[in-house]
Amino acid sequence: MRNGGSIVRRARRAASIAAASGLLAALVVAAAPPAAAAACPTVDPGTGAVTGLAAPPAVYLDCDMSGADLSGRVLNSVTFMGSDFTGATFADSLLIDTTLTGTLHGTDFSRAVTDGLSITAAASTGVILRDAYLPGAQLTGLSGADARGADLTGASLIGTWAGALLDDAVLDAASLVGARL
Repeated sequence: MRNGGSIVRRARRAASIAAASGLLAALVVAAAPPAAAAACPTVDPGTGAVTGLAAPPAVYLDCDMSGADLSGRVLNSVTFMGSDFTGATFADSLLIDTTLTGTLHGTDFSRAVTDGLSITAAASTGVILRDAYLPGAQLTGLSGADARGADLTGASLIGTWAGALLDDAVLDAASLVGARL
C-alpha cells in the first residue's frame, strides 16, 4: 500500500505541476505585448500622397495622417491608434479588417467599401460616409457625420452621432443601442 500510495501522490503532484504550468503558460501568452508598432507612414503636405505603409498586418501609433490621400487604396489588416486623420480621404478605398482611432475632422470615406471596419473617434466633425458600403462596421462617436446613402446594414453606431445626416442610409439590422442621435 505504501508503494501504491506514493505512486498516486506522485501522479497527483505531476498533474498539479502540469496544470500550473499550463496556467502559467496561458498567463504569459495573455500578458505578451502586442505586435511592435511600425514606423508611421509619411504624408506629403502638398499632395497628400502617402508613402511608407508597412505590409499587413500593420499597427501604427500616434501618426499624423492629416491631409493623407488614401483614395482608391486597399488597406488590409491595418490598425491606426491615436492618430490624426483631419482632412484625410479614404474615398473609393477598400478597407478590410481596418481599425482607426483618433481625430477625424472632415475625414472622407465616400464610396468606400469595407469589411471589418472599426472607427473610434476621440474627436470628430464632418466625417463623410456618403454612399459608403459599411456592413457590420463598428462606428463610434461620429458627431455630425454625413452618412447619406450609406449602407450600414448590421453596423453598430455607438456614442454621439448628434447632427448626423442619415437620409437614404440603409440601417437594416443596425445596432443603435447606446447611440445618441
